[in-house]
Amino acid sequence: MKRTTILLIGLIGLAITSCSSEQQSVSDTDNKKLTYTIDLENSSIKWKGQMSPEYGHAGTLNFSEGVLNISGETVVDGQFTVDMTTLKNTDLNPQKGEVLVGHLTGNLVDENHPADMFFNVVKFPNISVSINGYKNNTLDLTLLILGKELKQSVAATVTTDPNRASITGDFTLDLTSINIPGLQPNPDGSQISPVIEFEVAISLEK
Repeated sequence: MKRTTILLIGLIGLAITSCSSEQQSVSDTDNKKLTYTIDLENSSIKWKGQMSPEYGHAGTLNFSEGVLNISGETVVDGQFTVDMTTLKNTDLNPQKGEVLVGHLTGNLVDENHPADMFFNVVKFPNISVSINGYKNNTLDLTLLILGKELKQSVAATVTTDPNRASITGDFTLDLTSINIPGLQPNPDGSQISPVIEFEVAISLEK
């Protein structure tokens, strides 16, 4: 009887240990950090800037690299780079569009448009975008623009499956706090708005 009791206790202990190990294994799998890498060919940025509701311009930009880290269903963090040398205009004819892009990038310099009037792409060819977290359909971002840090939260949708992930959003960024030359009020009261509209679609794969 004593041996039977000891054997029964041992079997129960083994079952508990096995169950505990199985639960731990499932938990480890669920919480394992997965890294998704941007699919550059299927990712895009559309932008729109304006001086007034009746006057503005639109265009596109490209990413050059990016990763998103997910743990379970939680966005841990992410890092993306926007290639400012890819800036294009889409609402003007090609000749006028090239002039606009030249002024915005600092590659078309004249007495009214110095190289550092807007984004000075020769000196600052990239914009760094860090994702610090994601909650309630809102991304917490830190951007590095012209060597200046900008923190903002934007509305977006993040979806994931075991093999792919996506980030989509229509939002604005207010660049007021980083005092970009060319986006300051003019003496006559006119101003190119420092609030830029974006439509972003990012495709990622594991």
